This record gives sequence, C-alpha cells and structure tokens, in this order.
Amino acid sequence: MQTIFRLLLAVDIEGYSARTPPMQFQAQRDLRHAMEIAARDAGLDGDRWLRQASGDGELIVLPDDVDIVAVVGQLAPALERALAAMRRKGAGEVPLLRVRLAVHYGALIMEPRTAFGPAGDAPVVATRLLDARPLRRYLALHRERHVALVVSEPIFREVVCSGFCALPPSYFRSIRMTIKGAVYQGHIYDPGRVSDLLTARAPTDPANGGGPSDDPGADLYQRALEQAQRYPPGYDVEAELGRLTDWMSRRKRP
Repeated sequence: MQTIFRLLLAVDIEGYSARTPPMQFQAQRDLRHAMEIAARDAGLDGDRWLRQASGDGELIVLPDDVDIVAVVGQLAPALERALAAMRRKGAGEVPLLRVRLAVHYGALIMEPRTAFGPAGDAPVVATRLLDARPLRRYLALHRERHVALVVSEPIFREVVCSGFCALPPSYFRSIRMTIKGAVYQGHIYDPGRVSDLLTARAPTDPANGGGPSDDPGADLYQRALEQAQRYPPGYDVEAELGRLTDWMSRRKRP
C-alpha cells in the first residue's frame, strides 16, 4: 500500500434528514450543481475530483497538483455565492440549502482494495471537523449564511497564515475537541464574529414595554455581548455563545 498526501474536502447538508425523500434527492442535485459552479469560479477542475458520496454530503479528494492556496481562499466564498444565487432563484419553492464545509491536507491510502473510499487519518480528520458541534452551532446561529467553513490546524497554520490566502487569519476562531481519545483541532471561518457581536442587542420582552427580558437566556445573551465588547477581538466567548445558540433555537429566534 502506498500512502499519499492530498487535499480533502468534506461537505454536509444541514437538516437533510428532516426533508422528504424527493426533497433529499433535490438537495443532493442542488449541492452537486453548486459545487460544480463553485469549482469553476475558483478555477478548479471538478471533473478530476475523487468523490465519495454519503447521501447528505460527500468526501472529496483533490488531485495532487491542485493549488491549495486557491482552494482554501476561493472555494468556500464561491460556494456561498452559488448557494445564495440558487436561493434567490428558487424564491421559497424548495427548502434553503445550507452546508458545512471542512478542508484538510494529510495522508491517506487510495487503492482498488479500499472499496469504501479513501482510508487513513486525513479522511477521519476531515469528517470529525465537519461534524464538530461548534461548526453546527455556527451555522445554526448565522442564518444569513449558506456555508460554514472549518479548516484543520495544518491548513490554518501553513496556508491561511502564509499571507497568500484570500481569507485573513483574524477571521478565524479555533476549536478543539476530543473524540474517542483523539484530539482534533480546527479553525472556523467567521468574518462577522466581531462586528456581529458589537452591533447586536440583547433580547427584549414586548410584554415589558420593550424592556429587557426576564428570561435567563437574555441575561446570558447580554453577558456574552458585554464580554465580547470588552475584549474584542481576542476574547473567546464560544462557550457562552454555544449556550446562547441552544437557547435561541428553543425560542426559534431568526
């Protein structure tokens, strides 16, 4: 067996299981179409990608001669534009298509005997980052966005921080998780984190004349804002914002 090093993409559709079978089929087609558009916009040849479908997404192994800096810096914004254009064109006819996207570079094995797709650490890292709870929370909180991007630690260190990538390092926030004894580190692309927090307002209670809400979640929201405003942009309020996201989901805030 020969170990090779390649760039991998992992993508997953939000809320896939809640769709009816015809809607799932349409979501698969829409995602494939959006990825093809994004690849062309980023100057990539999607026909050369090795793709392993998983129903609600896919794992993609890119060719060895791909421009890694271009992929990291251009693909996610291109995918965001493609999905936004599809949303405008659909105008509510189909459920909104929003995705999580993970990017990693590492070692894997690809041979005919690997019947279930590429094997090795790199596919595992990509899928772990894709399923990270902070990434799911981020997409749930930022309803105006269509793509939640996370890159692995090597991609962030060697590509994003290189100075050649179109995505500034300051727009990323780090995540760390332990799964089955293994530690995984990544960085979520969050260009509006500071501005969103600094311009946000605590929830109000209409029954209280528009004043502050007595809901415990409102206190949490206000505390997160105060911490972010006191220590922007370096203070990490991920834990508080995670609890805030859960509260907002229960309250079905937009």
